[in-house]
Amino acid sequence: YYGILKEPVIKALEDGKVCIREVDLQGARLIKKALPHDQLVTIFIKPENVNQLISRIKNRGELPAEEI
Repeated sequence: YYGILKEPVIKALEDGKVCIREVDLQGARLIKKALPHDQLVTIFIKPENVNQLISRIKNRGELPAEEI
């Protein structure tokens, strides 16, 4: 896991607590594979427009400009 430890999240769920995390799409996919589906709700908040999405991708610095 990048940035989120699995054990504290599982412990919170086992204790009956609600655990809210902000993750990117890739992180959400990993979490969905690792955690019980009956205790997992995912919410995707899409950007207002394509320009905002492009800006977010550029700010991450993970992709070359020609791939965006």
